[in-house]
Amino acid sequence: MTLSPNSAFALDQVTIHEIDGLYSLNDLHQASGGKSNHKPAFFLRNKQTTALIAEIQVTNSQLALKVTHGGECRGTFACRELVIAYAAWISPAFHLKVIRVFLDASAAATAPDTTASPEPTASIDVRGQLLTGQIAPTVPCPTDLKNAIDKRAWILAGEAFELIRAHLFRRAAYSGECGTPRTLDVEKAMSAIMRGDLGDALALEFEEKLANMRHALTFYLHLGNELLKEMDRVRAS
Repeated sequence: MTLSPNSAFALDQVTIHEIDGLYSLNDLHQASGGKSNHKPAFFLRNKQTTALIAEIQVTNSQLALKVTHGGECRGTFACRELVIAYAAWISPAFHLKVIRVFLDASAAATAPDTTASPEPTASIDVRGQLLTGQIAPTVPCPTDLKNAIDKRAWILAGEAFELIRAHLFRRAAYSGECGTPRTLDVEKAMSAIMRGDLGDALALEFEEKLANMRHALTFYLHLGNELLKEMDRVRAS
């Protein structure tokens, strides 16, 4: 079967082709300026390069290098670690360019998808929270107890009203206020206060904290990937 190379990225207007996760050293040589003393063959004869290839294949159990003859795939294709080492062998400036290309690709892969539709906010089942663990009355309620319950319910309802009212004012401000100086978009504010139910209101703070945690996790995952790459680069140099 004849393989066709994919266009992985462009470097100084030169397309770097890729096959099965391996990148064309011939394309990289061209992107670096094409000097004869920078040909991939010279780099691959280097003892340090030979040791690096062996280490990559032992630690990662992956194909570090592939040489193909004929067809569209003609040339030498290398794994990412070997590509970075090749760039460092050519020059510090070219090394930096290649590192930045891979860092940008990693950042794009780990960045959150802002185009996806947001997941619906989890709602709290207020009725379930209030009634779970209680038992339904099986004995007639005396009049004085019923009156006391009604009175207490009105007091609690008043407290709930004030809290819900304050929440709706805050929701309207959060969704509708914008600009400098601050102005209120009444249409957005009206839309915000009409959405959801009491359970949504109670879950709002929890959902915001969860979203902040997701963003932080994405950031630290990206940072960890960059640190691992830097460790690989130092080990290869």
